[in-house]
Amino acid sequence: MLGLPEIDKSHRTELLMRLGRALQKQEVSATFWACLQVGDLSALERFVREVEASPRLCKVLSHSFDALPRLWRQKALGEGFSDIDTELSSNHSSGSQASDKLWTATMSPSAADIARSRDGKKCVITGTTCLNPSQIFPLSLLKPKATTDINGSLPNIWEILNLLFDYEHVLQWKSAILQSPDGMDTVPENLICLCPMIHIDWVDAYCAFKPLYLSPDRRELTLEFHWLPTETHSPRDHVSLFKSPSSSKNLQGTGNRYAITADLKLVKSGHVFVLKTHNPVTHPLPSIALLDMAWKLSQIVRLSGARDEDLGGLQKDYNTPHLYNLQAIREWAAESSSYAHKV
Repeated sequence: MLGLPEIDKSHRTELLMRLGRALQKQEVSATFWACLQVGDLSALERFVREVEASPRLCKVLSHSFDALPRLWRQKALGEGFSDIDTELSSNHSSGSQASDKLWTATMSPSAADIARSRDGKKCVITGTTCLNPSQIFPLSLLKPKATTDINGSLPNIWEILNLLFDYEHVLQWKSAILQSPDGMDTVPENLICLCPMIHIDWVDAYCAFKPLYLSPDRRELTLEFHWLPTETHSPRDHVSLFKSPSSSKNLQGTGNRYAITADLKLVKSGHVFVLKTHNPVTHPLPSIALLDMAWKLSQIVRLSGARDEDLGGLQKDYNTPHLYNLQAIREWAAESSSYAHKV
């Protein structure tokens, strides 16, 4: 969405041409197209080779890709949202202002306290007061789901990500999630202070943060803010494999969403900001790996053309006790250990 280096763009185009020849068509679902635009080039090359060997494979897998925006956006449906958030979202989408009300978040008080202290109790984007840190990785993805026809038909998000991204890339994301034996809700690295409006825009994938650089001493993390443009198509549309994504360059907002800093300036795409900590051990910065994952997935959600009505249908579990799928976590840990021995 930001413009790829010419050599990467040329390579991706070549791979998409090969995919089109293998499928004997030039149009695919909008969500599948979005995944192809964001996925790692080496993973895309492997995927294209597999499709060339078995074109029917792609027809089956394309439906799994279509589920990815729904799976990721569960952070908006099941984690830390109350009726207050619904009110805020409604007010925000209509352009009116809302007060900085608080929502009930499922997180450790100590982790939230650390994140608040680290970020100075201010939104890292606008500089306005923020008392409730936002989750980077949606904890709902660690919960076992109730057995329903809808949930049972959804693929495992990690299986999809392994098709789109390099194994080492996905492993970094998993390792960041596995860093605490007590659970992700006790990890300040999974929290970042955002005001309610930015929080809502982020979970709706209207904006995202691109991680740029983590200093060697882990005391400074440089990020870049971007409004993600809304595509004209919807997830159910078919688009050309060679359609160019809309650019986020210099956008001052998107879809009637915008943000104003404490000194009354509009926040634009490309805004670079630096998060700092006085102690990376006691007050660690947000995980660069988890921010990278959120950056990739947010782009896929927005490129797919998904709107709120397209992302419904998953079971809402506002009052579900916070339980982790321990079996899945043990399997991820085993994967990580196995890979570590290989290298």
